[in-house]
Amino acid sequence: MATWMLLWRRNRPGSGNDSLVSLPPQLKNLISDPQKSDDWVDFLGLLCQPFFRKRARFNGHDLESHLRIEEIFLQLVTQEGQHCLIEFGPERTPLDRSANPIIDIQIHLPQFELPAARVIRTILDCHLYEVEIEGTHFICKLAGSDHASFVREIIILQKLQRYPAMQTSKLKGLIGIGTEFPGALLEKIPYETCLSGVNIEQTDVSERDRWFSRIETTIQALHAADITWGDAKAQNILIDRHSDVWIVDFGGGYTPGWVSEALEETIKGDLEGLHNLRKFLRL
Repeated sequence: MATWMLLWRRNRPGSGNDSLVSLPPQLKNLISDPQKSDDWVDFLGLLCQPFFRKRARFNGHDLESHLRIEEIFLQLVTQEGQHCLIEFGPERTPLDRSANPIIDIQIHLPQFELPAARVIRTILDCHLYEVEIEGTHFICKLAGSDHASFVREIIILQKLQRYPAMQTSKLKGLIGIGTEFPGALLEKIPYETCLSGVNIEQTDVSERDRWFSRIETTIQALHAADITWGDAKAQNILIDRHSDVWIVDFGGGYTPGWVSEALEETIKGDLEGLHNLRKFLRL
């Protein structure tokens, strides 16, 4: 298994390779037009075949195998009028690799090494997985590069353990602490969709009103516990198989159109997000 990263950039004169600006118009159109993404993938797929044949291999089912994968950096160029890909050598890799983050969290919950988790499915590559550890299924949320957001979420989820009836994310443990891939193990919510994926026009108004009432009650309970949700928006609300709502993602931040930057991670910001959720639900 490998990660493939395609780069294009303007080359220095005399490099022997043309830059992106000299590519034929039809190829530049593929790159710039989101509607032609399938054509773009087909085009690159043919060029990548030699690299696939050379590098492809199976590493295993555990989480570490999914994360500690070889990264291959390719540059799209034209040589003598022909499109081709060239591989960056290790000394020319364009991305920096930082040291393992220091995650200083005092937590009295189980902690696991990355190989202990078997990946059931990838929800969001390199960020969100369903995993199985010792017979129990969890949602594994990795810190990524925003370690401050990760620490904020862990601290809040620890506080929320005092309120088990609140329908929010539930922290069950940590994984990969001390590595470059620290993550949280969350209780798996049997959800059907995100609120953002619901067809509002085809949802009965009484159902929408019930959802909003539960969201409002949960936000009020969070504030009473001295907790702010942070990134209040429809994408961070899950609808379970019983058509009930769950609030997730306590990493903070804000999303334009939902919460103003000036109100980021404040009670007023949560209330602004709640107001926009009411509008989203057309209530």
